Amino acid sequence: MLVLLLLLSACTSDARDPAAPAPPVAFPTAAPVPPTSGRFAASWLLVAWAGAEGSSATRTEAEARALASSLHNDAAHGADFAALARRSSDHPSGRRGGWLGAVEAGTLDPAIEAAIASVQPGQVGPVVRLPTGYAVVRRDPLDELHVAWAEWTWKGARGARATRSHTDARQLAADAADAWRAGEPPAGADVWTPEEVLGRLQWPVDLDARVARLRPGEISEPLETPWGVLVVRRLEAGAP
Repeated sequence: MLVLLLLLSACTSDARDPAAPAPPVAFPTAAPVPPTSGRFAASWLLVAWAGAEGSSATRTEAEARALASSLHNDAAHGADFAALARRSSDHPSGRRGGWLGAVEAGTLDPAIEAAIASVQPGQVGPVVRLPTGYAVVRRDPLDELHVAWAEWTWKGARGARATRSHTDARQLAADAADAWRAGEPPAGADVWTPEEVLGRLQWPVDLDARVARLRPGEISEPLETPWGVLVVRRLEAGAP
């Protein structure tokens, strides 16, 4: 999960010389309230400047502020946020459209959570000035998958210590899926997770999409990943 070291500052349009230094940051006097007492979802993009923490950007801070303001305006008026992030974000998360996923309240810096808390799902929050750049944040609907899953690994799978072949792992997964549909929980799996709540895109995009298409109670066919072969059962929210 991302841990952001952030300072909060509203980004506003003014009549300053674009080359002028950024205005002083106004520090909040009270701790902001997190969006919820539990979980929330959000996306973001980052516009860095030359000299910002960890930045390789060449633009000035004034240029970064102006670009962030323009992107914020586009997003607030209905532009595709994921496309904006993929095109303009200086953070690696831009490659996946800026999606932060489902986050526990209190996980991110309070300044970012305050920006998210200030809007409803689907709305864009105020621009936030960070040591690493200007951030544009959008609060997203909390979209989670409740699942149970089992995994069988094979020799050569990423991070695996198994000695079985890939063919054997896939056959074990297929047999376990059939038994699970008959009422027997998976046996002999290398990993067994009877209940987990996943934020959307916490798993790879193709796997996430296949699991999302399952109906509550439905059990998947074997699903290939670089780490192993999965069998997943979609659960009703809160019901193992």
